[in-house]
Amino acid sequence: MATQTVEGVDTAQGTNLERMGVVNRVLAWVDQLPGPAVAWYALLGVVLSVAGHLAVWASAAYQVGTFSSDVMLVPFMFAWFLWLLHTLNRVAADTFDEFRSALGDPDSESDYLRQLTGIRDRDALAAGIVAVLIVTTVFFLFVRPTRVPLPFEIERITAPLWGATGFVCGIVVLHTIKQLRLVSKLSAVARNVDIFKPGPINAFSRLTAVSALGLIAFLVAFMISNPDQPIPFVVQEIALLAVAVASFVLPLRVMHARLVVEKRRLLGDAQERLKAVLGRVHAAIDANDLAVSEALRNALESVRSEIDVLDHLRTWPWSTSTIRGFVTALLLPIGLIVFSQVVSRFLGA
Repeated sequence: MATQTVEGVDTAQGTNLERMGVVNRVLAWVDQLPGPAVAWYALLGVVLSVAGHLAVWASAAYQVGTFSSDVMLVPFMFAWFLWLLHTLNRVAADTFDEFRSALGDPDSESDYLRQLTGIRDRDALAAGIVAVLIVTTVFFLFVRPTRVPLPFEIERITAPLWGATGFVCGIVVLHTIKQLRLVSKLSAVARNVDIFKPGPINAFSRLTAVSALGLIAFLVAFMISNPDQPIPFVVQEIALLAVAVASFVLPLRVMHARLVVEKRRLLGDAQERLKAVLGRVHAAIDANDLAVSEALRNALESVRSEIDVLDHLRTWPWSTSTIRGFVTALLLPIGLIVFSQVVSRFLGA
C-alpha cells in the first residue's frame, strides 16, 4: 500500500479527508486498501457484472447461464474509468514530486498540487451531468435505431450502469483537461529549467502519456468489442487518435519552447567561443608561432566537442522509454484499423 494518497499528501501525517471532495475521498479510501488499487476496481467490475446478470436471470429475460455482452461490458467500463481517474491522480502526484526542483517555488507547491489532483464536487457534478446528457442523446439518436432491440429487462438494468459510466467518464474528461492545462502553466512558471538535468523537466510527460494511453486503451477495447468497422466508425477512431496524440504532445510544447531557447543560447555561446579560438589560431599562424597554434588545437577540439554535445541535446521533454511506449501503443489501434479495413474489403470481394 502506498504511503501517499491520490491527493498527493502523506497519509502518515493524518490527511483530513473531510476537506477533500467526494471523488477524492473515494479515491483516497481505495488507495488505503491493502493490495494494488487496480485489483479493487477489477473486483468492482466483476461484482457489478455478476449482480447485473443475477437480475437478468431473475427477470427471466435470459436463461440462467446465458450472458449478455451489454450487462458484462458496461460494469467493467465503469470500473475502468474509475481506475483511470485514480491512476491520473497517482501519476500526477508522483510526477509533481519529480518536478519540484524545476519549479523552484516551495511556497506555491501545495496549491499547485491541490489543483493538479483535486476534484471539486461542483465541477464533478456538472461534468458528470453533461456527459450523461451527451451519452443519452447519442444513444437514442444514433445507436439505438441501428441495433437489434434488447429486452426491456436488459435495458432497465444496463441504463443505470451506462449512466454511472457516462458520469464518471465526464469527470475523467474534465479532470484530464484541467491537469493538462496545468502542466502547460507549470512549465511556463518553472524557475529552474536545466536542459542538462532532464529528470525534472521530463516528469510531466508521464502524466500526458497516461492521459493519452487511457484514451487509446478505451479505443482498442471498443474496436475489439466491435470488429465490424464501418467508415463512420473509422473516422471517429482516427479523430480520437488525433486527440490522444494532442493530449500527449500539446501540454509539453511550453517546456519544449523553453528548452529550444536554452539550447540556442548555449549553442550561441559555444559558437562565440569557437570564433574566439579560431581567431587566436589565425593570429598564431600569421605570427608563425607554431607552438601556440599547436597548443590551441586542444582548445579547438574541446569547443567543437562541446558544440557536438549541445547539438544532440533533446528539446522535447520526454524520455526515450516514454516516447517509445507511447508510439508502440499508438501503433496498436492503427494496426487494428488497417486490419479491419483489409478484412472487410477481402470479405466484400
